[in-house]
Amino acid sequence: MLKTYNKQFNETYYTKKLDNGLTVILFEKANYHSNFFTLITPYGSNDFQQVDALGNAIHLPPGVAHFLEHRMFDYAGIDVMERFSELGSSSNASTGYDQTQYYFSTTSDDFKESLELLINFVFNLKIPEATVEKEKGIIIEELNMYDGMADFKLYFGLIKNLYHHLPYTQEIGGSIESVSNTTLQQLETAYKYNYHPEQMFLVGATNNNIEETFAFIESTMSEFTFAPYMKMSRDYAEEPLHVRIAEESVVMDINSQKVALGYKFKHGISDVLEIDKMEILFDIYFDLLFSAVNENYQTWLDQQLINDYFDVEVSLDKDFGHLIISGEHDDLDRFKEFVEDILNNDEQYLIPDKFEQLKKKFIGRAIMALEQPATIAQVYGRNIANGVDVFTSIEQLQDLSLDDLKALIERINLVDNSATYTIIPR
Repeated sequence: MLKTYNKQFNETYYTKKLDNGLTVILFEKANYHSNFFTLITPYGSNDFQQVDALGNAIHLPPGVAHFLEHRMFDYAGIDVMERFSELGSSSNASTGYDQTQYYFSTTSDDFKESLELLINFVFNLKIPEATVEKEKGIIIEELNMYDGMADFKLYFGLIKNLYHHLPYTQEIGGSIESVSNTTLQQLETAYKYNYHPEQMFLVGATNNNIEETFAFIESTMSEFTFAPYMKMSRDYAEEPLHVRIAEESVVMDINSQKVALGYKFKHGISDVLEIDKMEILFDIYFDLLFSAVNENYQTWLDQQLINDYFDVEVSLDKDFGHLIISGEHDDLDRFKEFVEDILNNDEQYLIPDKFEQLKKKFIGRAIMALEQPATIAQVYGRNIANGVDVFTSIEQLQDLSLDDLKALIERINLVDNSATYTIIPR
């Protein structure tokens, strides 16, 4: 068991890799009244096309990771969420682009039965075949619901138009066609190759004795046997820099026109710590340009260039990234001209005092996250699963400078490869 203590934040966590490969990370929260645990696999919606270490292609329907997450909660005919409730715990799961988490929280000191249930249903797949067909209808209804939500359609419609081969072209839940064609065998295949403890993490924040908790986890995991681990990799064609579809519009029953600008760029970084640093710098950068920190923000509101629905989001994967800027505006060309004028004349907004102000805000937010067991386990658990240590991430944030930001912006051209998506009122 490895103990990691950070004097600056007065935080401690313990790490142990079990004999079967599972990495267990426990945050010590002796004075807290809740316990939170999450099991993480680095398998998300973007992993539906894979290749194993021997070069064998495993291609499954889009949305299979999300479908599997849904079906995991029907463990051997038992409603897992209902069982957690009976034990005094609340539970849920989430599927993202790059990982899936299963978690529970409880204010009870007697959390071990809930923890045992979490381990059992995640590491012992038992999906009744009849429930697969039933689940298809539920997921398709969910997909139709999201498709009818204008903000969701705006965001994901644009992302899909940015990429040719990277799996962002598919929604996390897949499509009606892919869900309809998903079989129990495909779910079992996805599970077989991506739910091995060697690549998984159990992260917890607990007020219980750490050694006792580790011993309980080891005892519970000792009941399982696993096949040899084989590492899987994504299997996609090389992504070109240009966008797939430059312009698209759809008509929906909405009151005001919604517009979104998408910018696709290649950053060429694969190291997760460097990507983490880049994400923080971009967050600060776009706050400097487009948030209320900018002295022109109120003027933009008054001129109706933006409103409360104005949003800026940047996302980075290995090598590629994209920027989405969206809002409500009657004139797409004017909105794009407004945004790109700021992006192309950003020097005037890169003010040292405001950079430090925003950096302190992000540092404070990161430190506050350490105070919440659920946030520790979910947010920092995600970072750890991606190879980014909790304290290293915060310390890296503290060391950032305006020169770092300027160097990043000088290296990456944000506006060369763009797409637009418009939702027009019917």
